[in-house]
Amino acid sequence: MSEKVLIAGTFDPITRGHLDLIERAAAEYPQVSVGVFVNAEKTCLLPLSLRLRLIELAVAPRAGTDVVVSDGYTADFAKAHGYTLLLRGYRDERDLAYENEIAAFNLARAGIPTRLVRADPALTSVSSTRVREAVAAKDKAALAALVPPACLDELLAYLRL
Repeated sequence: MSEKVLIAGTFDPITRGHLDLIERAAAEYPQVSVGVFVNAEKTCLLPLSLRLRLIELAVAPRAGTDVVVSDGYTADFAKAHGYTLLLRGYRDERDLAYENEIAAFNLARAGIPTRLVRADPALTSVSSTRVREAVAAKDKAALAALVPPACLDELLAYLRL
């Protein structure tokens, strides 16, 4: 049976680190979905519609990759839609500990395993938090280093930077 893979997150916004994980997954698995999960408790920088647009711009050239949206538990969504594997990235040991907890929860809740993938060492400092810091500082150069090139112009236009 072929793996149906889900990479879930808020993607606020998508970063070069996210894109690297998506590209690595797309090279290994025939079907990869990027799941944008809406968390009502989280205040996002970008509206959902723009987060989806930026992801679509970033992953457009990758066959077998699509974008989905949910507001529930990742495990429940994955099970209901026939995903066989969750894929999550981590940058350091602190991330790994957190991701192991999430993986255990998802396995217990829906029986779907998680594969944890270490970030490319060149991208370990990339995060959505760093993007938001660059936005607050109105630092276009920092943004260019953090987000996929295909997304930069649209992000800058939205932010009016």
